[in-house]
Amino acid sequence: MIVDITRTIRLSLCPDATTCVLLLGATTAHTQSFNAIVRYGWDRSISNGVELHKATYREHRSQFSLPSQLACAARVKATEVLKAAKTAVKAAAKLNKERAEKAKRHGKPAPQPRVISCQYSSFSP
Repeated sequence: MIVDITRTIRLSLCPDATTCVLLLGATTAHTQSFNAIVRYGWDRSISNGVELHKATYREHRSQFSLPSQLACAARVKATEVLKAAKTAVKAAAKLNKERAEKAKRHGKPAPQPRVISCQYSSFSP
């Protein structure tokens, strides 16, 4: 019997100044790509990862000079955020409807509806 073991380890990096600049640039580009993909998906009501990939992959690789793995990681994270936001919007709509119906039954004015907005990431070193 063959057993395949995968191990994940954490390493503390002690980068020099040049490497710090490169890492900071990659992290900033990844965050900007993530935000752009979230904005794209939110504006067009797209939360499907394949659709987002087809629509943004090539452009973001060239625009942000991202390696393939980082471009895909930004899209995957953006897909997660968009799906969570979509779920929150549905839940808020259901809650707003229930609150309005309850207020109407009690002869009160409908309360202000809850509005859900999509979250973006900020990166500050």
